[in-house]
Amino acid sequence: MDQLFAFSRAALAAVALSTLMSGCGKPAAQPAGGGMPPPEVNVVEVAPQALPVSFEYVGQTQSSHQVQIRARVNGFLDKRVYTEGAMVKAGDVMFQQDKKPFIAQLDIAKGGLAEQKRDRPDHGAATAGTPLYGTNAEPSGAVLILRPPR
Repeated sequence: MDQLFAFSRAALAAVALSTLMSGCGKPAAQPAGGGMPPPEVNVVEVAPQALPVSFEYVGQTQSSHQVQIRARVNGFLDKRVYTEGAMVKAGDVMFQQDKKPFIAQLDIAKGGLAEQKRDRPDHGAATAGTPLYGTNAEPSGAVLILRPPR
């Protein structure tokens, strides 16, 4: 058994030695006309020139002020008036709302006013700033003042 092991170890060493020795020789000379053609090479001339320096970064920003935008009236938005990322100041118009509900409310109010004027022909008798003591108003100690509609 030991002889078999020694023999296989000697054979393995001989194969490894022959493999190493085969790579140590001089390479054979390639034939002059029968080999591969030389590779094609592109050549570019390098010349100094001025280039603009620009950097692009991806990042996140956070405002130094927390701002809450709340609607003062109900309705649907028709248009966004501001430009995304632009500076806005207090009082700038940012959105345009649908006008139809407001026009309808105005028409209802105008109709109610016309109805009151029709039912009460003496509407123009009182002037702005005139107290209504003893007429049809009886507040307990308060003063009522009629103001013309705007």
